[in-house]
Amino acid sequence: MNKLKRSKWISILLVSLICLSILLNTSGCVSNLNKSIKEDIHIGLIAQDFKDASFGELSKKGIEEAKEKIKIVPEYFETKGDKKLIDDGLEKVSENSEMIIAVGADMKAAIEKVARERRDRSFTIIDSEVEEVNVKSVLFRHQEGAFLMGIVAGNETKSNKVGFIGGINDEIGMQFLNGYAAGIKTVNEKAASGVLDGSNVRFVQSLSDEKKAYEKAIELYDEGCDIIFQAAGKSGFGVFKAAKEKNKKVIGVGTDQRVTVPEYKDQIISSMIKSIDKTTVNLCESVKRGSFKSGSQNMQQLGIKEKMIDYAPSTSEAVSKKTMEDLKKYKQKIKTEEIKIPTMLYEVMEFKAD
Repeated sequence: MNKLKRSKWISILLVSLICLSILLNTSGCVSNLNKSIKEDIHIGLIAQDFKDASFGELSKKGIEEAKEKIKIVPEYFETKGDKKLIDDGLEKVSENSEMIIAVGADMKAAIEKVARERRDRSFTIIDSEVEEVNVKSVLFRHQEGAFLMGIVAGNETKSNKVGFIGGINDEIGMQFLNGYAAGIKTVNEKAASGVLDGSNVRFVQSLSDEKKAYEKAIELYDEGCDIIFQAAGKSGFGVFKAAKEKNKKVIGVGTDQRVTVPEYKDQIISSMIKSIDKTTVNLCESVKRGSFKSGSQNMQQLGIKEKMIDYAPSTSEAVSKKTMEDLKKYKQKIKTEEIKIPTMLYEVMEFKAD
């Protein structure tokens, strides 16, 4: 009888352990980070360019802040958009780093591969979604910030012709474009027409080709656009150069580029802020605390409500009082979820913010 009872309890214990194991695997908790809090956490950061006055530079800024704040040990790797460098860089930083942060959708395939090979490491990918148990995906609702930039362009244009220059014509590129179009349409339907029909839209198909972006910007300015929203990474410097030559206006992205790119301060009337720096600090702190969680169910989506997307503080120095009033009004509507900004063209056509 005692043997039967003992066998029964052993069976219950085994079943409980199996259930616990399944729960841990599906919850995405990365065990090698959560077992203990280390004094020196090694964090790897891989991005296309750390001097782009945009997302790459912001990500490094966040890591440097975490280094001072919570004493992490960082390792950096720039890919310059080269596929081989992405593969090599991920393998390199994975050697010594407990957690690796990769910035950009172009990292997706490489992250999937390395994450399967290195289950003893944890990864975060920003701006893409990877369904691996040791990968955390962080996505931004770019359309929300782009919508606000559309409000700026639609209100500030004098010619009723505004343009858009994007980096890559992919899902993120469409978020920027369609959010921008919805914003313009909300305050100035006439100015929206050239963006909606694509005649005032250009994609560089690169985040680092300043020359090509410059040529496309000159083309748009010569065709009558007086404001261009550039969401093209380092390629955007080419748009700034064109705006200065043509004495036109431009809207930046990532950082407050009136401040971070002061040589073009007179051309830049606003920038869409995307707080990757705050995101990387938060990720590092979660690793330090032992609370970092990965897996698809722990994916984050960040936008205006989470205070990760905004318009630049310096905007008020370059735009009208009405534009500032509209920015505050529609930002609040997005924050309270009174309106949802579209990401598809057909949604933009039907969209009404008021």
